Amino acid sequence: MHPIKINSVSILFNYDRIINDFSIFKLTTSEKYIKFGSLILDEALTGLKSQSVVFEKGSCFYCLYIDGALNTNNISQKLKSVNDGENFSIEKMESIDSLKSIPQHLLAQLFLNSLAAPKNSLLAFNNLAGYLFSINSRLFVKRKSNNGELILKIPSIKIRIDKALQLQLEVKTFSSLVLIKKLNLTKSIKEYSKYSISHSTQKLRRVLPNEKLAASDVFIEKQELGKKTSIPFLSFENQESFSVSKMGFLYSLYNEINSKLSEYITLNFKDIIPEHSLRYNKRLQIEKNEVIDTTVSNNSFHIVDKINDEDSADFCEDLIKSFRAEYPDAKITIGKKEKTKCFNLIVIHNSDYYSRYNIEDPYKKSINSNTSQHITIEDFKHSIKSVVKNTVKELCIKLDIKKGFISLIDWQKYNFKTHWKFGIKHESLFYFLDISPQGQLTFSEFENTLFTQNEYSEYCDIYENVLSENKNENVEGIIVSGENDINVIKSSGEYTLPDFISIGQTFDLANQPFKIKQTELVQIFEDFEKHFSHEKNEVYKNLINESTESVFDRKSILKIINHRTIRKEFTEFFFNKTGNLLHYYFKDSLTRYKLMDSNLDIKYLTKENQGIYFVGTKGEGIQSNFPRASKIRKIVPHNSSKLLFDELLPTMNVDFVKHENITVLPFPFKYLREYVHQSLKAKHICNSHKP
Repeated sequence: MHPIKINSVSILFNYDRIINDFSIFKLTTSEKYIKFGSLILDEALTGLKSQSVVFEKGSCFYCLYIDGALNTNNISQKLKSVNDGENFSIEKMESIDSLKSIPQHLLAQLFLNSLAAPKNSLLAFNNLAGYLFSINSRLFVKRKSNNGELILKIPSIKIRIDKALQLQLEVKTFSSLVLIKKLNLTKSIKEYSKYSISHSTQKLRRVLPNEKLAASDVFIEKQELGKKTSIPFLSFENQESFSVSKMGFLYSLYNEINSKLSEYITLNFKDIIPEHSLRYNKRLQIEKNEVIDTTVSNNSFHIVDKINDEDSADFCEDLIKSFRAEYPDAKITIGKKEKTKCFNLIVIHNSDYYSRYNIEDPYKKSINSNTSQHITIEDFKHSIKSVVKNTVKELCIKLDIKKGFISLIDWQKYNFKTHWKFGIKHESLFYFLDISPQGQLTFSEFENTLFTQNEYSEYCDIYENVLSENKNENVEGIIVSGENDINVIKSSGEYTLPDFISIGQTFDLANQPFKIKQTELVQIFEDFEKHFSHEKNEVYKNLINESTESVFDRKSILKIINHRTIRKEFTEFFFNKTGNLLHYYFKDSLTRYKLMDSNLDIKYLTKENQGIYFVGTKGEGIQSNFPRASKIRKIVPHNSSKLLFDELLPTMNVDFVKHENITVLPFPFKYLREYVHQSLKAKHICNSHKP
């Protein structure tokens, strides 16, 4: 298998060039921390005219200047006009040794933060509060006003290199103070850093305390209550959609680094080579659908409208129509109250609605959680079909838990010879699921104390010890084999990267204008005929010859050659002849696995007695949008335990945990989480009924 890039970077600095062309200062306060931290950082940029600023947690920050622009005395004088500025000491980092004393991730961030707005006016990089934010005006949320369009929200990508030298792309939203009543404020508005946007450069800048601007021109880093800004990890439907995905932002950053920083810093993404790749097995989907169909035909369903207004009535009618279209033999009714001996599909508002209006959430009062499924109208009114499929699947899992046996898939086909145990922690309690070779389910839960010692106590201790070892890695669960080999699943800050450079360059080529003479195009097509034989070749050649156009561009060529297979073959042939790209074919099997293998199927490898794996989307029938990155997870054997996670890889190759897609953890964890959910709800109801 070929190498796959990940977001971990190796960094090389040209220290001699940095010392020659820049001055870097370290500013340290005598206080325990920097008061008004983000303000002083932003004032350092505006008042001291530095190229960039980066903050080191604690009591210091670094400033980057073009060499000769400023000296230590200049900075000292300027700081005296800033709150608590007299408490700062200043050190110029003017030797290679002093530069090497700066943590690598901070020095790299300092240079990334220095990037100015690129030529593309739609995109801008912003150094705010010691971080780098990238914005694209296509993502702005606007509304019409008397003075034109009013910007309400500015979605952005916060670009940072963490201590582990991993490049992180985080979605952040800057909201206009016009929305102040809707914002989820956790402190006084005076305590938030305020920013304004330049409409000419699309850059954000700090609003200083003495400035007075209209609320519509002031933004804070905050989102509306109950809302979340989503920027897809990768979109390749067209160049515009790519540019506003995370990989599009990364491609822009890559180009900026190469054009402006390559003499000073080199960032290379590390790679890993998978040892195993597991593609989705369609046979499993057929078997799952047969089980679901049988479950539907053997049970009754009842839609319960807990909202009881015009919108919910329409929603319930659409739901019952979609249910009957998907499952014609289903026995389904609709009403206002739950029924016994039925699977109840309960339509309610989402939790934000009940919190906003201080109304008791009916979800919390529902008793039969193992025979009911709640559907929130705000979240699903535009995806009724997926609601039906997902709801029935969830009810099948609940029925399996109730029966104590896996029926949604044939567990015995995995050919496991012994029991498997799966464990998770929720708050102070530990929960375990034991599955027999035949698929029988046994759940248990308890609190790990000195007075509750049993066979599971060792597993709980391991879980807690691993949690305390590395705060940056989250324990997602433990697995225990029949031979008592224990493996721990840990998440990390790493994720895989598609070949975003080739994808971006392909879009650039496919949108680069060109002209070709009619005679040249005829000659190229005649050469094409010698290598590719198609019935329509003669038709297309005649259309080119008989055209009244003496010069052709991309659009006119594609208008003539409209047969998909011929167009695809001619696109490659034409590119090899002219260097001009007619069209892109990212969904083609060879192309998608060449450019996006990092985000397809299940991949696994071993390294230093640890397992490493990541899960993408199904390789077949992919969409043009990958909402999330493929996170890298690590499998750590406990003490002398065998590394055995590869045996469980097939248990992730199912599509009933994530809707119509493969799952990132062995599917028994889904059963275990559902059991935990039911257990917690039962305790809540029991406690609420106590006098």
